[in-house]
Amino acid sequence: MKQLTFSLIFIILISLCTIPSIFPGEDIFQSGISIIDIGSPDIFLKVEAVPQTVKSGKTALLVFEIRNKNNFDLTGVEVTAYDQCIFSGKNSHVIDILRANSTLTWSWTWTSSQTEVDKDCTIRFRTTYNALNSIFQDIVVLYESEYQQRELEGTMYNIPIQSSFPISPLQIGLRFSEPQPLIDNWEYYMYLDYLDVGSGFVDVKSITLNFPKNIKADTISCSGYKRDGSKLTLDREIKFINKKGTPTTCTFTTSASQPLSIETMQMRTEYEYKIDSSINIKVKK
Repeated sequence: MKQLTFSLIFIILISLCTIPSIFPGEDIFQSGISIIDIGSPDIFLKVEAVPQTVKSGKTALLVFEIRNKNNFDLTGVEVTAYDQCIFSGKNSHVIDILRANSTLTWSWTWTSSQTEVDKDCTIRFRTTYNALNSIFQDIVVLYESEYQQRELEGTMYNIPIQSSFPISPLQIGLRFSEPQPLIDNWEYYMYLDYLDVGSGFVDVKSITLNFPKNIKADTISCSGYKRDGSKLTLDREIKFINKKGTPTTCTFTTSASQPLSIETMQMRTEYEYKIDSSINIKVKK
């Protein structure tokens, strides 16, 4: 009886050892899914090779799913396999406009060259796209008398100051030399910090600042920007080192038309983003 029990336990243990792993990401080479998320707040890409192991001279199907994760359109989206290892077949797919929150799929059929030895192929991709979005920041200016009165009453920071920053790999930090609210007819500094928070490479195409009415247009000056009235346009290249771009310093003088003036500044940004990724396919001789 003991020998029978031991035999049953041994059979069960052997069976458990042959059950495929159910833990995601444990062996991406076996799973066939190579890219889950390529490291951009804007875009999601999944690539699956079917099958993951291919005989020499045979074909593999690469199935793509791409999704715009943002609430604004992406343009000029291109996925290119710039290193196909020993495979041949179509290697580029272009999407003129990938609408906000939309998903598209496509596939490529590749053929493997003949090989005399087993080969582990790493297929390398680059995903490129363009984005255009806007940042909004309230600027609050008080008459000096209003400022002092609120300071005495303790209501200075009851004023709602709103801002809207899109989720994107290009993040622009905006701060003032003094906390808001600002005082009428005073000079202030504004600082812009540029950050690449994705895992790719950002190329800033343009940035436009539209200052509101409670800022004197003829007093606005920003390093690296040219001014046309209250509108400023980027006039230099922003180079990123360790994901940080050269910052901008602005100066301006406030101008309130009433005791409490709340106006909104708009910052419009346009950029190109590039992300590299890869997939593994095994070719058997």
